[in-house]
Amino acid sequence: MSRKKYAASPPTWKPSADEQVRQVMIPDAKFGLNIEPKQCRILEIGPARYFKRLLPAQTTFYFSSTKRGEREHPPHLGVGAFIRLVAALRRGDYNLIALGPLRSPLWRRDRSLIHNFSSLFSRFFLRFGSFAQYVARLAPKNVPIIVIDRLDEPFIGRQNFWMLDRCRSYFKRELPQNHWNVFLNTTSRNETVANIRRQRQLVLGAAKLRPLPLLPGLESLPPPPIEPIAKTVDIFYVGVSGTTTVRTRGWTLLKELAATGRYSIDLPEELLPHDEFLRRCARSWLVWSPEGQGWDCWRHYEAIAMGAVPVINFPSVDRYQPLVDRRHCFLYGCEDDSLLETFHEALKNREGLRRMAAAAWKHIKLHYSRDKLICYLTS
Repeated sequence: MSRKKYAASPPTWKPSADEQVRQVMIPDAKFGLNIEPKQCRILEIGPARYFKRLLPAQTTFYFSSTKRGEREHPPHLGVGAFIRLVAALRRGDYNLIALGPLRSPLWRRDRSLIHNFSSLFSRFFLRFGSFAQYVARLAPKNVPIIVIDRLDEPFIGRQNFWMLDRCRSYFKRELPQNHWNVFLNTTSRNETVANIRRQRQLVLGAAKLRPLPLLPGLESLPPPPIEPIAKTVDIFYVGVSGTTTVRTRGWTLLKELAATGRYSIDLPEELLPHDEFLRRCARSWLVWSPEGQGWDCWRHYEAIAMGAVPVINFPSVDRYQPLVDRRHCFLYGCEDDSLLETFHEALKNREGLRRMAAAAWKHIKLHYSRDKLICYLTS
């Protein structure tokens, strides 16, 4: 879930001057490509940076989308850059290509011929970078490709099947726990899992699927408070509550709990500036963090960074180094009063919550460092 769902002014990420020149070293570790990290040259094309954040000095990034990003305006791939990029690939200038998924196919069967031709024309002459990923099809076969799919949708559109065929690994943020489900209803043949498992292309593709960490390194999170902040709020939540049924049902229960006066509950009606959101997390014991457009969410980790414990509905996705229930967070079911019962259980031991938040931050620091993520993505 994007930060804009609960923060009115999400921060803009910009690499520091130090990051722009620093070469990341990984002691006693090599890429799965048998290349030292400091020597690897990466081409990343997609709707969001990932490697550009992990290895900024060694990654060439091109933004690919039908419209510009909401927070940043990175370079698009124009026709001239496309020609130069093909030449660079042929020269062997890159050791690794990281692609983001295409949101929509170039040709949509549910649209008229006029609409499709108009879309192709506008893409080629006005929005050339919207299908920049296709440059990878011109890369030499010995250049490995990985896919970094950070989209909220729990499926892989058929327009990305060629990436699945060509890549060595397909990392998907919202990867269903049953991996076969990423192909459901993507074509007329994929109406059931039984049909999917009969297709050799999809069987081979499913073997390449891996869960994608939401966080591209610890640097994407705010630093924890230097000094402990007094806890004055039991439960904190701010967000757009009508986007999912999980939020709608939970919001009703939370309002009922607030009306009892049993706990100190902070429920702002409007979205908050990001700095204010972090301050309110820091002074709260628990932060309700229900799923939004996708299950994995920045709020889970930002709450932990601020010393709060997130309360999250049970996951529907496969996860990378997940937060453990009752050790790092509280997971609850969406049925009946499970959310309220979880709040009651958690707030019985407030000092235990402090230890839980510390354990969760230790877990994140251990598994979301640059070296761990790079080794995972390239193994």
